[in-house]
Amino acid sequence: MDSLKKGRRFIASIQARMGSARLPNKVLKEVAGKPLLQIMIERANKSVLIDDLIVATTLESRDDAIVDLCKNLGVNFFRGSEDGVLERMYLTHKEISTDVVVSLYGDCPLIDPKIIDTVIVAYIVNQPCDYVTNLDSKTYPAGMGLEVYPFRVLELAYQKVNTSEDREHSSRYFRVRPHEFKHVHVGAPPELYYPQLEIALDEDKDYELIKILYEALHSHNPYFGCKDIVDYIKLNNHLLDINQKVKRRELKR
Repeated sequence: MDSLKKGRRFIASIQARMGSARLPNKVLKEVAGKPLLQIMIERANKSVLIDDLIVATTLESRDDAIVDLCKNLGVNFFRGSEDGVLERMYLTHKEISTDVVVSLYGDCPLIDPKIIDTVIVAYIVNQPCDYVTNLDSKTYPAGMGLEVYPFRVLELAYQKVNTSEDREHSSRYFRVRPHEFKHVHVGAPPELYYPQLEIALDEDKDYELIKILYEALHSHNPYFGCKDIVDYIKLNNHLLDINQKVKRRELKR
């Protein structure tokens, strides 16, 4: 697979900040003695196709704690505008000389590294393409989503945006223009198809479910995958009730 990458640097970024309105400081909430952001970083680093990883956070003083964690873990970080997410992402990936962006989100702490690689492979084998994601198929459990796209598309978006809505979201400019940018959508295989399962971290009830899942599964395999989660939920179906009343916002990213 490395030969198919053709020397291109696939760099993962995790957008993370402490200023969530619905669940403040959520990325540093702890499970089994570790901040969720650390758990996510460790899991993402198990991807075999990512060349490097960087945390994209903000210049706000409350995000100093995220920077401190990155320093302690020896993880790259970049600080930029809190509201200008597109600019922050562009400068993050320009700083680290990215060829292909692997865009991850801090509200997905249980991301499966094998799913990261699946979406990267879809990007590689569908060249030429401009945007690959498993978010829009709505077949994977929420919390397993990511986007992959060339840096040139991110740069073009940064140069061309002229609305506040596009500036406030990292990929909206090219995500809502499928007639201008070639999209590829990745659906879940049958064993991972479970769209009713929500393990994205939006509210306290999500944290409760994520904590239960991590504590139940990590002792057997610290890097348990999406299938392990799905299998466990199928045996403990009552857990779905924990966060089913959480109202999800429209995907904006």
